[in-house]
Amino acid sequence: MDNIFITITLIILGIAGVRDIIAFTGIIPIDTKFSWLIYGKYDEQIIQRVLTNLGYTKIERKRIIAGMTKRERGVLTAQNPIDCCNMLIDVIRNCIIKTGDMIYGSTATKYYIHTMMGSQNEDFLKTMSDLFIYMILYNAKNRKLPMPDYIIVPKNGNPLLGKYIADKLGIKYILHKSSNEKSFAKTQGNYTNKFELDFQINYEGAYYLDKNKKLSGIVLDCNTSGGTQLLNAADEFNDLIEQLKLKFEPIKSIYTLFKVDDIIHNNKKIDENFNTKGYKLYRYFDLDEDIKQIIYDSNSDSNDHIIDVMKNKNSLKINDFE
Repeated sequence: MDNIFITITLIILGIAGVRDIIAFTGIIPIDTKFSWLIYGKYDEQIIQRVLTNLGYTKIERKRIIAGMTKRERGVLTAQNPIDCCNMLIDVIRNCIIKTGDMIYGSTATKYYIHTMMGSQNEDFLKTMSDLFIYMILYNAKNRKLPMPDYIIVPKNGNPLLGKYIADKLGIKYILHKSSNEKSFAKTQGNYTNKFELDFQINYEGAYYLDKNKKLSGIVLDCNTSGGTQLLNAADEFNDLIEQLKLKFEPIKSIYTLFKVDDIIHNNKKIDENFNTKGYKLYRYFDLDEDIKQIIYDSNSDSNDHIIDVMKNKNSLKINDFE
């Protein structure tokens, strides 16, 4: 009896070993009929396929998947961007503060959405990160955009969220100090390497980029109004790419979760302003005072009414992900 048990155990271990080898080498296509016997759960298959299409090596795919929780996998494999909007509304509901009349930047509002505070809550931080990664992976797979090698985040934006996203994707993280900020380091005199100093000092983390490689990057922040910080980060970095004659691809894709208002800045709608400069701004929806009030007054039972209001106001911006 003991010999039979040992024999059965060895056979099972042998089969498991062969299965692991096949899964690691990927010699059986992941979309074949019985591939689940090799690759395991279906959600993991989808992520494997997406990451393979994006050019990740086997080791990189294994590392990324190992770092994702089951909830995070669910977001990345979601086929309906409305689900992502619902998740974002839930985050906003927990981060929105009714202030009364106030001016935030150039925006008059009665509500403040404290996504920086939300980023200090692990659940909200993961959810917001998931929503960004969903957009990034979707664009890389369906729009054939390059998978970013680095992320740039405005220093006055949400650096905590940006760092978390970069870590999840296994790419470089850069913090941008705009030339409009007091902390911006500006060289005095005729320095031949002033652009190199700008690159290393005002884009904190850029030092670790391999300047001999053809790298691609994106700019992101949790939300925006007129988009000035996002545009400054992209404009100034693209200028450095040109001045230093780097092999990097110019930044063209900019991401945020939502626009906080419906204000038109400088007589231009935000998409027109970005497109004129050669950028594309990706996001889930735009807010106005009415929508913010509805979110503030709502409970968490259902977001259907909020989504319907957004549809009627043409505030949803998810056509890029459908």
